[in-house]
Amino acid sequence: MAHKWDINNDLIQGDKLLLYLVTGATSGSGYDVLAYATSCSVQVDQETIDTSSKFSCRWNANMGGRASYTISADALYTAAAGTTSFDTLLALMLEGENVQWAIGQETTFTGNCEDNPHTLDISKPYYTGEALISSVSLEAGNNEIASCSISMTGSNEITPHNS
Repeated sequence: MAHKWDINNDLIQGDKLLLYLVTGATSGSGYDVLAYATSCSVQVDQETIDTSSKFSCRWNANMGGRASYTISADALYTAAAGTTSFDTLLALMLEGENVQWAIGQETTFTGNCEDNPHTLDISKPYYTGEALISSVSLEAGNNEIASCSISMTGSNEITPHNS
């Protein structure tokens, strides 16, 4: 039976996917969302190994090599204590150790928007792994809300979790 396409159930709105990190505040108790995030992305790459030979005829031949990934995110800068903000990201980077991360949808919340805890919904597909924070930046343009960004380089593999 062919798949019945349903844009209301098949597609995920970009603002529904969030980056979560395990920080000192959440170690052992789950993930903490990146505060005031505006975007996040994961890029997975695979090296290729050239296996071309005289038997390849006219076309190159390749096989898969090592895989790697990077994660990046942007957020509005906040001075709020106890959040995964620029200050938290900078401290984690300076520790020089891998951090656990997740990207996925948040649990459905029906209360006031300001009270939303933005917790990871593990009943829906999400991805986890470990990465080294390779850069954090802070940008403050004239007449703009200050923003920050993070880049991470993956260590080991990405683990998909499908419901």
